[in-house]
Amino acid sequence: MISIVICTYKEQKTLSFLLPQLLKLLNREDRIILVDDTKDFETQIFQSSQILCFPVVQKKRGFGESLKQGLMIATFILQSDLIVQMDADHYPSDVNNLISFGTSHEADLIIGREMWNKKILGKEYRRFSSEIASFLSRHLLGLNVHQPTCGFRLYRKEILEQVNWKKIKSKKFDIEIELLWNLKRLDASVIEMEIQSHKRRHDKSKQGIRQKITFLFMIARMTRKDLYARLHDHI
Repeated sequence: MISIVICTYKEQKTLSFLLPQLLKLLNREDRIILVDDTKDFETQIFQSSQILCFPVVQKKRGFGESLKQGLMIATFILQSDLIVQMDADHYPSDVNNLISFGTSHEADLIIGREMWNKKILGKEYRRFSSEIASFLSRHLLGLNVHQPTCGFRLYRKEILEQVNWKKIKSKKFDIEIELLWNLKRLDASVIEMEIQSHKRRHDKSKQGIRQKITFLFMIARMTRKDLYARLHDHI
């Protein structure tokens, strides 16, 4: 069984384009999990029994809490063998490739590596910020992946079952680095898969300067945690 986890916020137009294409890729037993932070999220527009909607109930959760909830539902409630994490603006063709890649490789985690295209991206700051996060994560945290902030991933259930979710504290997009660090501590096998550069067709991106600053604070916090963990391991 495969579950696809998509954390959304004001993504109605994008989802209307994406979901019909995703459903064509899946078998009947597979599920799409939408964890949405939009106050007026219209769950009734998604008629398929394969789409599970978890709208915000009281207050906005933030991306980190939404992703954590979605991954835990897929892992512990649905007991999905393979769990895809993606953004609403990723290409369905890449999802198909990711699932095929995941079924033919035994890695605990497969993470996307975006092939940058200036004509598509238009702005170099996105690539620059990604390369800074990669450099810091590689040299300070030992995360040997090219794009540790990439939200296009495939996990095996067995590795997510080992994560101590109570200790995952990130509330925003920095959860992607925190999860990688925790998987590293579990000696998870990680491989990368090339994906297309993409730009939004409909809704606006939710990542801006504040999110980049959050990543830097996250790396600083995880570096301190990493040093403590290494010292503890040697005691």
